[in-house]
Amino acid sequence: MLQYRSSKMISMEIVEFKWLKFLDRYRSMAKHNLSNSGMPEPDLRSMGIDTRYESYLNEMVDLDAALRDTVARRYGVDRDNVIITNGGTEAIFLASAFISASSEVIAVPSPEYEPIFIVPESLDRRVRRVKLEKIGQAEKNSESLALSLPNNPTGKYGDIADLVRDAGRTYRYVYIDETFHDFTDDRGSSLYDGSKNLIVSNTMTKFYGLSSLRVGWIVSDKENIDAIRRIKDLTTINNARFSLFLARQAIEKWDRFRERTHSIVRKNADIARKELSDFGFYSDEYEGAPFMFVGDGRFDSEMMASKAISGYGVLVAPGSYFGLDGYLRVCLTALDAREDIAAFREFAEKELGK
Repeated sequence: MLQYRSSKMISMEIVEFKWLKFLDRYRSMAKHNLSNSGMPEPDLRSMGIDTRYESYLNEMVDLDAALRDTVARRYGVDRDNVIITNGGTEAIFLASAFISASSEVIAVPSPEYEPIFIVPESLDRRVRRVKLEKIGQAEKNSESLALSLPNNPTGKYGDIADLVRDAGRTYRYVYIDETFHDFTDDRGSSLYDGSKNLIVSNTMTKFYGLSSLRVGWIVSDKENIDAIRRIKDLTTINNARFSLFLARQAIEKWDRFRERTHSIVRKNADIARKELSDFGFYSDEYEGAPFMFVGDGRFDSEMMASKAISGYGVLVAPGSYFGLDGYLRVCLTALDAREDIAAFREFAEKELGK
């Protein structure tokens, strides 16, 4: 890894996003892609969204402010509590950079989505990994907590949310990536409750299936948002205006997107739980996430994921990239995943069953 050090001995490391590298290597080989945690892009016009460019050109409002107002209404906050980001990835980076600037240690559950722990590590912050179900109080007052909820890759939600609510006040900051929140049965918009130390983010990429818009957002106390904006001003500054125009309409049609998303994912989840139960699940309870963590904790997940794609054309994510070996993340977002799940079962019978 490369290191850059300032005169104050604050270092930054260039770290590797292993899952992204794995995807780049194997995606073209996939006949059965069970790696995509985002919904297929919908026909926006069928969802009631005006996609006409002339309509966009005739919009006379500040589209960034208008989208922040729309997000703010969903969260029950003011516009000044919201900042728009270039997708969920920038939201994770900005929130992680903010909490890293004022924390000595970042507590991160294991397993967890890779950027949640590699961004603080790249910013020279010590990351303390804790077992997902054992999230407890901060060990020191300079420690912050960062996690995804529902947890990516296990899909666990309710019990973990309760732990975060109980322990959150002991941490300097709590950052929750809520990318998959709307897949759950919780009709509330977020765990955000107005606490000054709480930061949450979400994106158009997964639930809405609108990755091409590159729109996400962060919600927090105004003082935190002002500081995060200063970080963003050094990078991307603004979002594409046409993306903001479409994203605002999509959020206003949340109920329609929820009906579409739940009908697809829940059907696939029922098939997966029936067909893959012989191979074990990290969690016996399914809580709506668009993926399952399949395995028994006793195999080399990177080796097995490589076998799945090279020998069977099945693309899945190795659990080791999330910090817990012996599992594979299987996604449930295809319009009809029956053949993909059947292909994974064939692989699992021959390889995981050995």
